[in-house]
Amino acid sequence: MNACAKYREEIALMAAGALEPQRERELRAHSALCPGCGHYLAEIEAVAGNLRAAEPESHGQPSAAFHRNVMAALAARERRSAREWFGLFLNWRLALPAVSVLALVIAVSFIARPRGGKPAVMHVATAPESKANLEPTLSNYQWAANQSSDELDKLLTEQGERNSSPAAVYSNPWRPSLNTAD
Repeated sequence: MNACAKYREEIALMAAGALEPQRERELRAHSALCPGCGHYLAEIEAVAGNLRAAEPESHGQPSAAFHRNVMAALAARERRSAREWFGLFLNWRLALPAVSVLALVIAVSFIARPRGGKPAVMHVATAPESKANLEPTLSNYQWAANQSSDELDKLLTEQGERNSSPAAVYSNPWRPSLNTAD
């Protein structure tokens, strides 16, 4: 027989003496009527009683020899740990890949360094000489936006007022035009 799932936790709390008296009376009444909960309560109370009856172990003091043995074991562990780290570097399975990676990094650094002793020159984008004839490109819009929002507005207004050449209009011959009046 199994105890009711919704009462199992509360029955365990009741056996430990951690439940409110009103709720404990209700659970005892239920356990008297429900054989599964009654059996579970009896088992849990037996376990709780055994735990309460058990005497704690004596609080003996460790001897000085025990303390010396523990300290010696810890010191030996530290020495062994240091030897283990050194031993890792002597292990060819670890040393070979480490040396290979180091050699690769050194080779790449020599290949990637600038030649001729001249320092690398980084080109910085400068402002266009003639702001009036700026092409409608993303970089020009970004430059204008970085200057100020007024500069971007002015650029967009100037480009909007230009007389651009008419673009070719392509239509789909199989689809009727939307602009025709039927």
